[in-house]
Amino acid sequence: GVSINAGNGVLQDLGFQSSVDRMLKGLQLQPETLTIEVGENVPLDPPQTRDVLSRLRLHGVNVALDNFGRGPVSAARVMRLPISELKVDRSFVRNLPDSEVSAAMVSLAASLARGLGIHATAVGVENAEQVRAVTQRGCDRVQGYWVGRPMPAEEMIDWSRARSSASSDITSSRDADHCVAAVSSAVSTGGAAGMPT
Repeated sequence: GVSINAGNGVLQDLGFQSSVDRMLKGLQLQPETLTIEVGENVPLDPPQTRDVLSRLRLHGVNVALDNFGRGPVSAARVMRLPISELKVDRSFVRNLPDSEVSAAMVSLAASLARGLGIHATAVGVENAEQVRAVTQRGCDRVQGYWVGRPMPAEEMIDWSRARSSASSDITSSRDADHCVAAVSSAVSTGGAAGMPT
């Protein structure tokens, strides 16, 4: 899939969901292949922001709360957000498996995600030891150099095709080509494509 970081400006725009729908239809992509990432630094309380996020979720687009644990978003606020994924900040993952405090934070975030029925993603995973540590503590997804380094959109075709033989995330080269098109579209319109997960 493809992840795009969304800033406060687009999340205040009630037409954003319609723009996303048009992009997906133009690229012949299913909504679930796209994740809109929202950082903890983005104001999430304004009614318009919640409305935009809710519309995205109702149309099948994934919404991820990024950098969880580093900013001001509490567990109580997370429970009220229309999100499908909670991304544990890399500042906790980088200290694993040695830090008990970081391990406890990862466990807490994963437990919260599990209770809400959403994915828990550990960000910044760089080695097999960290993969074991975060999965043992409940994360069901990882993101970081251990999975793949940032790459130009063109290189994602080969990366996605190679990965499709070992994973069902991208099921065909056609999907890989469409994912690359989506990344290119996001970059050209000022969005930021996320690292492979």
